[in-house]
Amino acid sequence: HARRLRPIELYSKKGRDALQIWTAPGDSELNVAYNRPNTQFQKMKRADEIPGAEKIRAIEIGFQGEMYQQNEEGFRTVRTEDGRPANPEVQPTSETRAPTNDEMKKIQEMIKGKDLGGMFDDE
Repeated sequence: HARRLRPIELYSKKGRDALQIWTAPGDSELNVAYNRPNTQFQKMKRADEIPGAEKIRAIEIGFQGEMYQQNEEGFRTVRTEDGRPANPEVQPTSETRAPTNDEMKKIQEMIKGKDLGGMFDDE
């Protein structure tokens, strides 16, 4: 996630290959989170390696960042050099239960004052 990038990562003295950007297939968030072995990331080429890339304006490139609560870690995944999951596939459990009172209080605090309707808008 680009949110964690700082100038030290972007403009490293280690050379132009210090920062690597990888992409996952579209609509693969759950497959990535569960380490599905068939979900492979692709390493992005640098702009100077792609003919015509200089013609693309920055405004044409989309990015939707995520906001995290204080000290929240955020999502990350560990991949192999070929873009596949480095960890075993996560298997769902059969456990289902209602949230506890403490969990409900935390949920209420998280959504307090937020536009819940906007959370479900189709993009």
